[in-house]
Amino acid sequence: MGASNNVDWLTLLFGVVLGIPVTFIITILANLFYPRLVAFLDSRRIAKIRRSKTQALRAYARIKAFRDGTRDKYPFYILLSSAGVISAIAASTCIVIIFILKPEDPTFPILLAIFFALLMFVWLVGLYANAHATDHFDDYRKQVERQWGPLDNDQSKP
Repeated sequence: MGASNNVDWLTLLFGVVLGIPVTFIITILANLFYPRLVAFLDSRRIAKIRRSKTQALRAYARIKAFRDGTRDKYPFYILLSSAGVISAIAASTCIVIIFILKPEDPTFPILLAIFFALLMFVWLVGLYANAHATDHFDDYRKQVERQWGPLDNDQSKP
């Protein structure tokens, strides 16, 4: 009528006899190593926050130098836009290769074209973000201070 109720009692007994001590040992090891794991993850998180803050303050110093005129912004803009144009040309070349040569497996050229197109997008967004932050410096400054706290080393506070 139904499924058979054959139970392999030897396997069940072996599993219980082996499972209880293994579970006990794993519980002890987990309690021993949990504080170390938490400390390690916290140190990684703190290091990541410190790196992010350093990068944000470095970008802020660059934008401030652009706004103050102590650093010329146009070579930086030319560098970003040139990198964007080169990436666009590389993506276009990959697309032309796909349509003209018609490779048997176009996966690699397609992935390469997508990579270069995304790279172009990143360069041009960086260009726009720097120009926007330079043009709207007070708003940018407030945003940086809101995220990372007061900028003590800045002498241009009102």
